[in-house]
Amino acid sequence: MFRRALLTATAICAALFSVAALPAQAATSPTGGTGGTALQVPAGESMFAFDMGPAPASTPRSGESVSSSPKCSSTGTYGVLRYQVCFRYNCDSKSCNTWAYLGIVNNATTPRSVDWHLTYSTSYNPGVYTWDDSGTNSIAATDQQTIFSGRSWHHYYCNFRHNEQLIVQYGSADWSPEVVASDYLACV
Repeated sequence: MFRRALLTATAICAALFSVAALPAQAATSPTGGTGGTALQVPAGESMFAFDMGPAPASTPRSGESVSSSPKCSSTGTYGVLRYQVCFRYNCDSKSCNTWAYLGIVNNATTPRSVDWHLTYSTSYNPGVYTWDDSGTNSIAATDQQTIFSGRSWHHYYCNFRHNEQLIVQYGSADWSPEVVASDYLACV
């Protein structure tokens, strides 16, 4: 009986969160960011903090159109690090989902502990930067890592500009200049 109830609850949750589900992350993520215990969720948005698991086929429900695409910033350089932020998005006729990820390359000949911080903003809330995720990753010498945000965002609207910002830091250095991935998320 409990198993049937659990399976039913799982099916209901899957249906609720499958608004043209975002493509899922690779098996090596997420990092489970360490910051932002007092998270502010802007009006008209919700935050789902869960591991999306292995990549399923992301197909729209019958009779629906969906727009989706990854968008990336230019590559920033900060000391021995190169870094870039990207986000994936899916939009339908009423709403959009976004999910950020970042890449860091350690060009040094020694390992580095790298702090990173993601924020996002939208044209619906200009000037408001919302904490997305942050963390610290150890990156081996001459290695690179792709790190997925531990959060995806459902925006209860479309036809807006989404900006994802990234800054990084290592050692006792200050924070890097930010890089920004930006795109217009249209209703389909």
